Amino acid sequence: MPDPTNPTLHSDLATARYQRVESLFFAASDLPPADRQAFLNAQCGADTTLLLELESLLESDSSVSGLMATTPPPAEEDPWLNRTLGGYQIVELLGRGGMGVVYLGTRTAQGLSQKVAIKLIARHLQSTPAQTQFLLERDTLADLHHPNIARLLDGGLTPEGLPFVVMDYIEGQRLDTLADDPRTTLPQIASLIIQLCHAVGYTHRNLILHRDLKPGNVLVTPGGPRDEGVVKLLDFGTLKSLDPSLRRDSAMTEAGMRSLTLRYASPEHIRGDPPSTSMDVYSLGMTLYRLLAGRLPEADTDLTLPEQLRRLETRTPLAPSASMRTARRRLDAALTADLDAIALHAIRFDPADRYPSADALAEDLQRALDRQPVLARAGTVRYRAARFFARNRTLVLGAAAALLVLAIGLPVMAHEATLANAQTARAQVGVEDERKLAHTLLFDYFEQLKAIPGSTDPQRRTVTQAVNFLDSLSSINTNKDPQLEADAVEAYTRMGELLGSPYEENLGEIPAAIAALTKAVDLSQQLNHDHPGVPAYKRAGINAKLSISGIYFADGELQNAIRLAQAASDDALLIIRQPQAPITVISLGASASDRLGDIYDMPRTNSLLDQPRADAAYKQAIALDKMALARDPSCTRCQRGIALELWKLGAINEDDDPETAAADFRLALTDLDAMVPEEKKTSRVIRMHNLIQQHLGNTQYRMGQLTDGIQNLSEIQKRFQLAIQNDPIDIRAHFDLYALDFDLANAYDDMHRLDLEEQTVRERLEVTTFLAHADPENPAVENHLAEALIQTAAVEEKLHHTDLAARERQQGLALAQKLAESPNASPEALFFIAAALLRLPSAMGSTNQASDDVRPQVDRATGEKAIVFVRRALTITPKPTALQLLTYANAQIAVGDLRGAADAAQRALKLMPPNPKNLYVISEQTEARAMLRLPH
Repeated sequence: MPDPTNPTLHSDLATARYQRVESLFFAASDLPPADRQAFLNAQCGADTTLLLELESLLESDSSVSGLMATTPPPAEEDPWLNRTLGGYQIVELLGRGGMGVVYLGTRTAQGLSQKVAIKLIARHLQSTPAQTQFLLERDTLADLHHPNIARLLDGGLTPEGLPFVVMDYIEGQRLDTLADDPRTTLPQIASLIIQLCHAVGYTHRNLILHRDLKPGNVLVTPGGPRDEGVVKLLDFGTLKSLDPSLRRDSAMTEAGMRSLTLRYASPEHIRGDPPSTSMDVYSLGMTLYRLLAGRLPEADTDLTLPEQLRRLETRTPLAPSASMRTARRRLDAALTADLDAIALHAIRFDPADRYPSADALAEDLQRALDRQPVLARAGTVRYRAARFFARNRTLVLGAAAALLVLAIGLPVMAHEATLANAQTARAQVGVEDERKLAHTLLFDYFEQLKAIPGSTDPQRRTVTQAVNFLDSLSSINTNKDPQLEADAVEAYTRMGELLGSPYEENLGEIPAAIAALTKAVDLSQQLNHDHPGVPAYKRAGINAKLSISGIYFADGELQNAIRLAQAASDDALLIIRQPQAPITVISLGASASDRLGDIYDMPRTNSLLDQPRADAAYKQAIALDKMALARDPSCTRCQRGIALELWKLGAINEDDDPETAAADFRLALTDLDAMVPEEKKTSRVIRMHNLIQQHLGNTQYRMGQLTDGIQNLSEIQKRFQLAIQNDPIDIRAHFDLYALDFDLANAYDDMHRLDLEEQTVRERLEVTTFLAHADPENPAVENHLAEALIQTAAVEEKLHHTDLAARERQQGLALAQKLAESPNASPEALFFIAAALLRLPSAMGSTNQASDDVRPQVDRATGEKAIVFVRRALTITPKPTALQLLTYANAQIAVGDLRGAADAAQRALKLMPPNPKNLYVISEQTEARAMLRLPH
């Protein structure tokens, strides 16, 4: 029998009781208020002490400011109204809470009337530990004197022996209400949180934890130093003393009975860990997140406490800006990125990874407002340089540049009136100084920005200003200065890439991108005609052609893409064959070969499906990068290029030879890991690493290494999601996530994890819809949207969401058919609509179909539609793939041509490796062999 005097036993029992109290508290919190009492009665039974504890905790979960907003119940007569306590007359009930009631009171002295808030403990708590907590709150507030903490004015006992406190009556708005006002700016939000941090830091220095920080416990009065208002922190009903010598904690807090708001509480607070200031730092970070995003991070409300903690530990919250108003986000993209990083840093799961104090959080927010590098971000040389430029443009660009920057300004460069003002500065500094300014923006500042993840908007503003400089200079360039013309070529090239290049962070503005790059190509041709044989001018022309070829490729205009990429490659090779060819041109030649490889047969793109030519082009790119690297071992562009080609070689071989492909992927990752640390932190290398790891995961999965494969894919999914959070307008990041979700959804389908598969296809559909809205005239994107709709419909069908599945399938089929009927339809679009038609749910049912019968269960009319699309695709596809031939065979079966189907299946088998190791290829091989066994 257990020893009742054993202190360990008492500790275990206390822990077990606390865990039961907490578990029931959270379960009841998630119920509608009307259902809570019945739940509590059923769970507590005859344990009235437990019932009272839970009722108290649930009631005190509301804040003082919430009480002030509560309409008093109209029915019963209140015995406290019109009474006078300590010289203060009670005039109106403001609200009720778990710890008591709050009234509006007045005091008239020397002809002046003062409004106050009077808080009394609830009658049913006067003999419970809650009274000690109430007195602790009163005594603590008496010692706290800070401009951002509501003042304690007085206190005492009523004639009945109940404690009461008198506090400032705060007339203002709730913190979150003010932040949600569209007129409230990001700097104002940051300043409000800084004030709140100062208040919390002050309490921490006085060895007090607040433990329930949230917007509902903060009011803002008018008249702040920057018109954002003055923060007033309220409600210390859950405070905890950090000074054991004072013994100021109540029995309630010592027992671990913590009234908290779960969504703002730190993981260690929820667990019941020893108190620390990191708990309040987490709540401050979550409050900042709420003010920026307009909501809290997504959470599952039906999780148990252990599940909730695991969710907090493993989640990657969206950046607040992902939910921020577009206008607010775009108004100051740089500050938005800093505030995102600060909020996410403050709510990290591990306390050691957060800010060490509330004051440290305030200091980082102030750095963001002052355009200083914030500690929450990586702090690389490039990031610090960009911040230095933002603060000290005059020092960076010199006196002449300063005149122009002051006259022009980044955000308003396009306005004619501002350009007119620049003429005075131009007259003072001269054309050459202005050209140098544009050159600095393009080749120094812009390159620094490109290396910073999430910098699309500052890049746009920088290159726009440079282009406007150069345009205005061209109008007065009567001497045809070739260097000015070369800079103009570079400016329009970079502008075009930023607007729409699929190989760079871009804004998805394809027509504008093509217009800018066409101008760059035209200018380069004139420049090289007037000044032949100058390598730098030739290089500018090659780069412009290469850039526009990439946009044509992404836009589905393959003939224009191949023409310009081949011209760029030919121009580069002419220079490379000469003695002592510049390394920059050799590297550019490698890029041209890489682009040709992509257009010939880049997996999962609208390519020419010519794998042998793609293979040769990628290998030539590797050879050129190695040539340049032999001349200059520090050439980071060459190192990236070799890793890039290894990845693409693996990608075009992952179906036929997955083991070799996986080896290529690992070698590429090794090459990237060997780069200098500064380069590895750049956005381009981070993205390459993610994409290669994605392909490795997909290849592992297809070889049967399911755990490793899915782990890689799900890890990269989180990274791509984070890339979009950090830069929501980056089109390329959305494409990355779209492609990955296709692989991950298929993996979940094979594992019969329909819940995860549905989440993934829904995300894919959301991303594709975003892309379609960003570029509504792009047929390749429309084809992706059709594919996503049909894939999502198939999953909903398996979940028996019949109406939703039918609606989304119909939308996808209509869009796919529209694309296929276009005279310029790509082979990809034609094969896709055919395969989609052949996979339609059978109107006849499939109950009589043998398990090994591969015949599609569609009617003949649908089969005839499909075969028309397939035959048209075959006329424009030089070398159809095995999967495309199987689509052809299925279409022939649907129209009754079994011999034709067998011939197509035989051709498909010849394209497959004899002993495939790819699970998908094995499945296709099985399907083809089954077609050969059909009677014909």
